[in-house]
Amino acid sequence: MYGLLTIGYVLVNKNCGHKARGSVMGINCLFGAFGILFVAKIGGFLFDNVNKSAPFVVSGVLSFLLFCFLLIPKVRRNLDNPKVEQGCPVHH
Repeated sequence: MYGLLTIGYVLVNKNCGHKARGSVMGINCLFGAFGILFVAKIGGFLFDNVNKSAPFVVSGVLSFLLFCFLLIPKVRRNLDNPKVEQGCPVHH
C-alpha cells in the first residue's frame, strides 16, 4: 500500500506544475487514507470469514488494476500526439 502512495507522489512531482502540485498532493493523500481504511476493514473481514490469504490476494489484484489504470493516460497521450509536452491535468 505504501508503494502505491509513493508512486502517486512521484507522478505528481513529475507531471504537475508548481501551482497545482499542492492541491493534487492533498487529493492523493486523501484517497490514500481512504484506501488504507478500506483495505484494513475489508481485509480483516476477508481474513476472518473467507480465507487467511484472501486479503493479500485482493490487495494484489487491486494493486495490479491500479497499475494498469495509471498506464492508460500515458499510453493514450503518446498515441494521440507524441510531440505534445506532458503536463498536469489540473489548472488554476
